[in-house]
Formats: sequence, structure tokens, C-alpha cells
Amino acid sequence: MVLIFAAALCSVLVSVLLKNLKKKGYQPMQMIAWNYASASLLCYLWFKPDIQHISIQHTPWWLIAALGVILPSIFLCLAKSLEYAGIVKTEIAQRLSVVLSLLAAYFFFQEQFNSLKLLGIGLGIFAVLLILLGHFNESSGSQSKKAIFALMSVWFGYAAVDILLKYTSSLGLQFTLTLNLIFITAFVLSIIYLIFQKNSAWHFKNT
Repeated sequence: MVLIFAAALCSVLVSVLLKNLKKKGYQPMQMIAWNYASASLLCYLWFKPDIQHISIQHTPWWLIAALGVILPSIFLCLAKSLEYAGIVKTEIAQRLSVVLSLLAAYFFFQEQFNSLKLLGIGLGIFAVLLILLGHFNESSGSQSKKAIFALMSVWFGYAAVDILLKYTSSLGLQFTLTLNLIFITAFVLSIIYLIFQKNSAWHFKNT
């Protein structure tokens, strides 16, 4: 329970920092890139994965590549959602992504559900629809469409990360090693993206 509370608190803190730092001129993608550089280093130092004995044949490279793309992309979607929809609705969309994760657990991982879980899933989907409809009524035109698209991207994106990480852990491989490779891939792809962004000037403060 403590870990769940800590994870939720850190998630809110990330949203607050992204929203406020962007207003102060920080570049989200540059912060995201250096975030994964730090995550790669900390993952290696904390978990000490056995990188020297990587199995080229058995390592799920397609999962590593997929998550290496999705992870930085979802933070970009998060930044857009914070800009267009605000912190509260963005955080709700993140929390409700568990609904899609539960559906995947039922259909793909053969987890058994009771009536209470099914009721929770139904209420979660209903809550998402209410958020989207409420924002559609509050805003108008392109601003509303951008907000709805950003919220849906956060909802589906976080669920996709949960599902792929769960699938990775179910393969019975070294999860910490795979996680470290995912963070490294996310960092490398983020840097490549920034290199091709001609209008993105590098600033030391984003590190």
C-alpha cells in the first residue's frame, strides 16, 4: 500500500514539474531524454543487471524497441495533455489507464475476475467517457479536440506500457536487465529525435 501511494505521489509530482517547468522555458523532450539517461544509470547501480551475459537470441528485442519508443512518447503526450486539459483531468486519465490494463489481464493473461472487478472496470470506462464529454462541453473547436486527443493518448499510452511490461515479466527472463535496456533505448531514441529537431536548441538547464 505504501508503494502504491508513493507511486501515485511521484506521478503527480512529475505532472506538476512538467507543467510548471514548461512555463519557465524548459524543453519537455530534452528533460525526458535526460530522465531516461538518469533512469538507465540508476537502474544499473541499484539492480546490478548482468549485462555481460546478454542472450542475443532470447532477449525480447521487439519489446525493448517498442517500449523504447512508447515511453518517451507518452511523456510528450503527458506534456500536451497538461497544457490542453490541465493536471486534474490528466491525472485521472493516468489512474484510469488501469481499466485497460485489467481488460488486457483478463483477455490476454487469463486472469480471473469477480463481479466486483467487472463493476470497477465498467465504472472506470464510464468515468473516462464523462471526462471526455465534460471537456468537450467546456471547450470548443480545435482546443477541445487537442485536449481530448491528448487525454486519450495518455489513457491508452500508460495502459500500453503496463501491458507490455507485464508481458515482459511473464517471459521469465531477467526483468531488471530488460528494463535497463529499455531505458537505454528510450534515451538513445530521444536523443536521435532531438538531433533531427532543427528548432530545438540545447540548454544545459534541461538536464
